[in-house]
Amino acid sequence: MGFRNDRSKASTRYFSFKVLVLLAFGLIIFDAFFGTEIGQENVACRSALREANLRKSLNGGRDQTQEEIMDQNVLNSEKSSPKNSRDFKLSQKFKGVNVIVHQFQRLGSSSSKDVKANVSIATRFAATNDSKYGKPLFGKSYIIIYNAVPKTASRTLETGIRSVFNIMNLTNKCLNIPTHLENSHNESAVTSWFRNYKAPAFIRGHAKFAPVEDPGVVYINIVRDPIDRLISHFYFDYYGDVKFPKNSTNVDLKRCILTPGTECHDRYKYFKSVTLEAICGYDKRCTTPSNFSLERAKSNLEEYAFIGLTEDIDSTMKLLEMIIPGMLAGLNRRYKLLEEGVMAKFKTTKKIEPDQELRSLLRRELAYEYEFYNYAKSRFEDVKERFLG
Repeated sequence: MGFRNDRSKASTRYFSFKVLVLLAFGLIIFDAFFGTEIGQENVACRSALREANLRKSLNGGRDQTQEEIMDQNVLNSEKSSPKNSRDFKLSQKFKGVNVIVHQFQRLGSSSSKDVKANVSIATRFAATNDSKYGKPLFGKSYIIIYNAVPKTASRTLETGIRSVFNIMNLTNKCLNIPTHLENSHNESAVTSWFRNYKAPAFIRGHAKFAPVEDPGVVYINIVRDPIDRLISHFYFDYYGDVKFPKNSTNVDLKRCILTPGTECHDRYKYFKSVTLEAICGYDKRCTTPSNFSLERAKSNLEEYAFIGLTEDIDSTMKLLEMIIPGMLAGLNRRYKLLEEGVMAKFKTTKKIEPDQELRSLLRRELAYEYEFYNYAKSRFEDVKERFLG
């Protein structure tokens, strides 16, 4: 009887030993595949904690909110492994989904759909569609070019991005396109200027789209209902922060349109196709609204990382933050904090709302602009549905 008990105990000890060996082997395998990524996440979190303590001291002892800590973790999410290593490739495979999940959790989703289902749809689209539009861009190794269309909330977006860059201590990496290049018709001169700078960087200006053969260069923009944008642009040029010419006290858009040959009529003609020309680019045919400029602009839109809508600026900020999380994390929150001050600073003091006759006239005049706007709006809604539900 005692012999059988001894054998039973020995068998139990042997079985326990085998279980421990198998567990140890499993941990070794797990560490080989995922250890680097976990270790890097810990490094990022420790770095975020150190920065949080530093910011606490700078904020008079105030602790960071949970949202601020989550933002900072995204800002520090870049990995340091060599890009040719197996661990780096594995971490890249899962990093995108993890960052998008984080963004959904932080921003919140009003949809009843499961967050992971939304992520699956978004990432599957990104993996199968040849367009660059709406595809998540992870990391900080990008030059973001914002060839801003005037009067589309461009200064609001610029201020928000500059604020995010300031938090990342990248204020000196925010650049304005020089005026002589904004007005230039020389595409190569513009792209050559872009190539003078290294990532990470944010470049903003009222320039046309100029493709740069570099995957690290990404374009963003915002578009607005053509009639609303034109009216805002026209009156802002007279009564906004530009305030010229001096004898502009009785400028009226409708009267200007109906009186060819006047200075204000010429200005109207220039303003009415600004969006189409900005996205179409530097081809001479882009200066005139036509089937060519429309189709070229539609094609170029697919080269943008994202184009938002002024009419849905809240979703625009959220989506930009989610599409380029490594560089724009916290953008939506910064926008909400700064929006009121920006709008007050650049307010137009006088604007005459169009009557129905003028709206009907402008609708005909801006037919190509509306075709492009509706196309851009449709693409925007597609991405919004994938990411926000």
